[in-house]
Amino acid sequence: MKGVRYWHPIWVGDDERQIFEVQQKSTMVFVNLLKRQLTDLPYVYALAVIARRGDRPEIYVHPLLKIGTALATYQHNIQPVNSEKY
Repeated sequence: MKGVRYWHPIWVGDDERQIFEVQQKSTMVFVNLLKRQLTDLPYVYALAVIARRGDRPEIYVHPLLKIGTALATYQHNIQPVNSEKY
């Protein structure tokens, strides 16, 4: 989480505590965690907000991108058959 400590998230006052303004020096961006799709944001902005909220970053990762899904996908091994017939 390199660089996260330099960004300062400020809650903008929404009821769900999901929308933040993130600042570093003269740069300011808005992060909306309600979207749950943070692909358009550089990760440091989103991580700064997630750390400020005390959340675990894993809850914002899509299930298809988690290692458990990859392991489950490839759990069935295909074994070679010792025959010229197949």
